[in-house]
Amino acid sequence: MKVPLPAQSVRDLDGIEEAGRAAAELATREWQEQAETHFRKLANEDFISYSSGRIKVLWDFGDPQHLMLIIRIVCPNALRLKVEQAVFREIWRAFNAQLD
Repeated sequence: MKVPLPAQSVRDLDGIEEAGRAAAELATREWQEQAETHFRKLANEDFISYSSGRIKVLWDFGDPQHLMLIIRIVCPNALRLKVEQAVFREIWRAFNAQLD
Protein backbone atom coordinates (compact mmCIF):
# COMPACT_ATOMS: atom_id res chain seq x y z
CA MET A 1 0.00 0.00 0.00
CA LYS A 2 1.11 3.56 -0.63
CA VAL A 3 0.45 6.52 1.64
CA PRO A 4 1.36 9.97 0.27
CA LEU A 5 2.32 12.59 2.84
CA PRO A 6 3.00 16.29 2.17
CA ALA A 7 6.79 16.57 2.28
CA GLN A 8 6.86 20.02 3.88
CA SER A 9 4.78 18.80 6.85
CA VAL A 10 6.68 15.64 7.74
CA ARG A 11 8.92 16.26 10.73
CA ASP A 12 9.65 12.74 11.97
CA LEU A 13 10.19 10.11 9.27
CA ASP A 14 11.10 7.47 11.84
CA GLY A 15 7.94 8.12 13.87
CA ILE A 16 5.65 7.80 10.87
CA GLU A 17 7.52 4.74 9.64
CA GLU A 18 7.22 3.10 13.06
CA ALA A 19 3.51 3.94 13.23
CA GLY A 20 3.02 2.29 9.84
CA ARG A 21 5.00 -0.79 10.81
CA ALA A 22 3.19 -1.15 14.14
CA ALA A 23 -0.21 -0.74 12.49
CA ALA A 24 0.67 -3.30 9.81
CA GLU A 25 1.91 -5.76 12.42
CA LEU A 26 -1.26 -5.36 14.46
CA ALA A 27 -3.53 -5.70 11.41
CA THR A 28 -1.74 -8.83 10.10
CA ARG A 29 -0.64 -10.60 13.28
CA GLU A 30 -3.37 -13.23 12.96
CA TRP A 31 -1.86 -14.71 9.79
CA GLN A 32 1.68 -13.25 9.60
CA GLU A 33 3.46 -16.38 10.80
CA GLN A 34 1.38 -18.58 8.51
CA ALA A 35 2.25 -16.34 5.54
CA GLU A 36 5.98 -16.47 6.28
CA THR A 37 5.82 -20.26 6.58
CA HIS A 38 3.93 -20.45 3.29
CA PHE A 39 6.51 -18.39 1.39
CA ARG A 40 9.41 -20.41 2.86
CA LYS A 41 7.68 -23.62 1.75
CA LEU A 42 7.15 -22.27 -1.78
CA ALA A 43 10.77 -21.19 -2.00
CA ASN A 44 11.99 -24.62 -0.90
CA GLU A 45 9.67 -26.47 -3.30
CA ASP A 46 10.32 -24.27 -6.33
CA PHE A 47 14.00 -23.46 -5.68
CA ILE A 48 13.10 -19.82 -6.25
CA SER A 49 13.61 -16.92 -3.91
CA TYR A 50 10.23 -15.48 -2.96
CA SER A 51 9.41 -12.54 -0.75
CA SER A 52 9.66 -13.56 2.89
CA GLY A 53 6.10 -12.48 3.59
CA ARG A 54 7.41 -10.12 6.27
CA ILE A 55 6.24 -6.55 6.52
CA LYS A 56 8.48 -4.06 4.74
CA VAL A 57 8.33 -0.30 5.12
CA LEU A 58 10.00 1.91 2.51
CA TRP A 59 10.07 5.57 1.52
CA ASP A 60 9.80 6.85 -2.04
CA PHE A 61 11.15 10.37 -2.58
CA GLY A 62 10.34 10.54 -6.30
CA ASP A 63 7.98 13.51 -5.90
CA PRO A 64 9.48 16.50 -4.07
CA GLN A 65 6.00 17.63 -2.98
CA HIS A 66 4.95 14.32 -1.42
CA LEU A 67 6.81 11.65 0.44
CA MET A 68 5.39 8.23 -0.31
CA LEU A 69 5.35 5.72 2.53
CA ILE A 70 5.16 2.24 1.04
CA ILE A 71 4.15 -0.68 3.22
CA ARG A 72 4.37 -4.19 1.84
CA ILE A 73 2.19 -6.68 3.63
CA VAL A 74 0.84 -10.14 3.00
CA CYS A 75 -2.89 -10.22 3.41
CA PRO A 76 -5.81 -12.44 2.42
CA ASN A 77 -7.42 -10.76 -0.56
CA ALA A 78 -10.83 -10.60 1.13
CA LEU A 79 -9.32 -8.54 4.00
CA ARG A 80 -7.13 -6.22 1.95
CA LEU A 81 -9.35 -3.14 2.12
CA LYS A 82 -9.98 -3.54 5.86
CA VAL A 83 -6.26 -3.95 6.59
CA GLU A 84 -5.21 -1.04 4.37
CA GLN A 85 -7.78 1.27 5.99
CA ALA A 86 -6.67 0.32 9.51
CA VAL A 87 -3.02 0.91 8.64
CA PHE A 88 -3.79 4.20 6.89
CA ARG A 89 -5.74 5.52 9.90
CA GLU A 90 -2.83 4.80 12.27
CA ILE A 91 -0.34 6.48 9.95
CA TRP A 92 -2.59 9.51 9.62
CA ARG A 93 -2.94 9.75 13.40
CA ALA A 94 0.85 9.70 13.77
CA PHE A 95 1.23 12.30 11.03
CA ASN A 96 -1.36 14.62 12.59
CA ALA A 97 0.29 14.26 16.01
CA GLN A 98 3.44 15.73 14.45
CA LEU A 99 1.49 18.79 13.34
CA ASP A 100 0.30 19.62 16.87
